[in-house]
Amino acid sequence: MSKIALLSFLLTFFSCNVFDAESEIDKKSPYLVPSSKVFTEVAVNNGEIANKIEITLKNEEFAAATGEWLTSTGKALVSNLSAGLTARVIVISSTKVSFEIVGAAASHDPTNNVSNVSVEFFDSAFTSYRAWEVEDYYTFDFQIHYD
Repeated sequence: MSKIALLSFLLTFFSCNVFDAESEIDKKSPYLVPSSKVFTEVAVNNGEIANKIEITLKNEEFAAATGEWLTSTGKALVSNLSAGLTARVIVISSTKVSFEIVGAAASHDPTNNVSNVSVEFFDSAFTSYRAWEVEDYYTFDFQIHYD
């Protein structure tokens, strides 16, 4: 076999087998997927938030009953909210939570937009894995956009 043929074979082998194996491993690991990363202010411009964000847990389940507020039971923590706002992370199924922000921001001009709201899930939030084993268990780039 010539060197060029051998090189071609090796490149084909590794690109088809090694990288496919890695992506398959990733698909088996637990991870969180938010429906969005942006909260927006209601149209009346009063500092209240208009939307909720669903966060889906893949390849794992939440260790909580439907309706449980993970932020109240110490299984999740939300940080860096504008003054006047409170966050809730509420279980809506064994694999989904609703991330909600309630209240009214004291300062809600566009200059008060926030780009680093964080959500951290703790070990107790998951049934089979420790938090650090779940991809994006700590996400710090949720945003709040004011009109």
